[in-house]
Amino acid sequence: MMFLTFITGIGLAVVLACERAGRQGPQWLAKPLASAGFVVFAAVAASRVSGLEGGIPAFASWIGVGAVLSLAGDVLLIPKKTSRAFLLGLLAFLAAHVAYAVAFLTLGVPDARAWWIVLPLVAVAGGVLRWLWPRLDRRFRIAVPAYMAVISTMLACAVAASPRPGGWAIGLGAGLFYLSDLFVARNRFVTPGFVNRAVGLPLYYAGQWLLVISILSVSGVRLH
Repeated sequence: MMFLTFITGIGLAVVLACERAGRQGPQWLAKPLASAGFVVFAAVAASRVSGLEGGIPAFASWIGVGAVLSLAGDVLLIPKKTSRAFLLGLLAFLAAHVAYAVAFLTLGVPDARAWWIVLPLVAVAGGVLRWLWPRLDRRFRIAVPAYMAVISTMLACAVAASPRPGGWAIGLGAGLFYLSDLFVARNRFVTPGFVNRAVGLPLYYAGQWLLVISILSVSGVRLH
């Protein structure tokens, strides 16, 4: 695990340095490398829990699917001047959020009261869309609301699934991923700038790592 987190950290540092300097070329290697860290960890963790009973193996498989789709989204978002690549990246991340939501639901909801999160998330989503709407052109006036609905659903499922031993990694990881998406939106539609990457990318990678770590935290399995 330490080696894989180191790989992510090095890749993230290079990506941030490139963003600061306005260089795109090295990111084609550094960004997939950073994301490969959590993808490989998800595969290793899934192999460790594959023989367990209950929903843990299915949970691990769906987390792995979400991690791979996220890596694809990371690559698609490297180009900065093409709306087509951004839309494809948005689609990849939308699919990743769906995979994560399915993963959380495979665990079940320990306490139905956890669904309280739905109402504040609806309010937040409405506020974000009101903030973004005047800045969206026709290409994004369907894609962005759909994406907001999916990421809000993903976070609601995460919060609902998290009241269990080890579930802290689910709720916290999904929350950080959600926040990182807001910085992507801010950079694309509101105020472009390095600060969005400087805050959003660390949130994103921390969230992804917590989500793959949740495979072990909810199962009680340790890596040796």
